[in-house]
Amino acid sequence: MHSPTTVQTTFGALLVGALFASVIYGISSLQATFYFRSYRNDPMRLKVLVAVIWVLDTIHTGFVWGAVWFYLIGQYDDVGSMDYISWEIPMVIIQSALIVICVHCFFAHRIFMLSRRSWLLSAPVIILVCLRLASCAVLSAKLFEYKLFTTVQAHDGWLFTLGLASSAVLDVYTSSVLAYLLLRHRGESDRINHVLYKLVIYGSLTTLGSTTTILCWVIMSNNMIFLGLYFCTTKLYASVVFATLNSRYNILREPEERQAGAGGGPILFRRRDKNDSGDPVQFASQNRSTKVPVRFGASVPASASECTQDFQISVQMERTVHYDDGSMRSVE
Repeated sequence: MHSPTTVQTTFGALLVGALFASVIYGISSLQATFYFRSYRNDPMRLKVLVAVIWVLDTIHTGFVWGAVWFYLIGQYDDVGSMDYISWEIPMVIIQSALIVICVHCFFAHRIFMLSRRSWLLSAPVIILVCLRLASCAVLSAKLFEYKLFTTVQAHDGWLFTLGLASSAVLDVYTSSVLAYLLLRHRGESDRINHVLYKLVIYGSLTTLGSTTTILCWVIMSNNMIFLGLYFCTTKLYASVVFATLNSRYNILREPEERQAGAGGGPILFRRRDKNDSGDPVQFASQNRSTKVPVRFGASVPASASECTQDFQISVQMERTVHYDDGSMRSVE
């Protein structure tokens, strides 16, 4: 890294990035809590995935603030420390790689199931994840070895570029495949369409974050703005998974809300004479009654118009049951 220009674009960028990352972490923690309270019957593999991602995200937050403490407090009066690499920085990169692996394995499984077990669509996600992990592991080792940003950029800056580029390509590919599946499955199931739509929207956030980070690294590598963005982008991955899983809550509640208050039993109509003015007819059920204007005059025979007669209509209700086992399949 070249000599930093101003404190605002170096230490200031780290501080702002850490603050926003902490806000996103707080939101993710609320989402994780809501998940465990609302989806107690989910498969154990999903619960373990959420727990692992949240723990990694918590550790990542600790390393982020450890790095901020080192630069802003520990080396407050040392201007030259801005080029020094604290040990928390490579640990942040390692934690980020682990979170990305968990999240994209989740996406790969979703793509695999929704594409009817197509390895052609899901395998590239696994390949890009492995590439991201390898580049982050090598880069972290180099950061521990060189100790200075300028030395890393001079010798192995391409490793950081490779890691960010693979992450951006991975996010773009994942969002594109999910958008393709959304178009292909449109009209088959409202539930699948809704979940796919959420995946595309949330995946676009990580795509935007990773793309912005690599642009700042390539264009403004002489400051730490890219590192502040890197802190926040990692948090988005965890939040995307939690938000996607929790979005099922509203989907499952919609059929219940539509059927709430609907009672069973017959509906009674009272036939009037043909000169009736169309007074409302009483619709009676077990739980509620509704008055709707009904006219029978023109279609009632003369012999029947002089009498009053009750007739009964039976109403049957059809219910649709959605079952979620974590694989986004709908059974009706």
